[in-house]
Amino acid sequence: MKFNYKFEETSTDTRHFLIESEVDLTEDEARLLISDASLTDNDSSLGDINDWDIERKGSYKVTFKGTEYGDSQSYFEEVSK
Repeated sequence: MKFNYKFEETSTDTRHFLIESEVDLTEDEARLLISDASLTDNDSSLGDINDWDIERKGSYKVTFKGTEYGDSQSYFEEVSK
């Protein structure tokens, strides 16, 4: 006999970053800069904004400040026997 189950888990963790930039950033540009950041607490990465195809010149620093672990929910059901 074979049993099949569907299991889903949703988590609400929050990651915190500090971005120091020489130019004004849009939300999408900030999201782009953090996409390559290390997820080690207090680890920083430095770079040139122009390396990301952002049409302005200047440097930036992204520091990962940590993660707040939130509640999670799960869903479980037997889908067939």
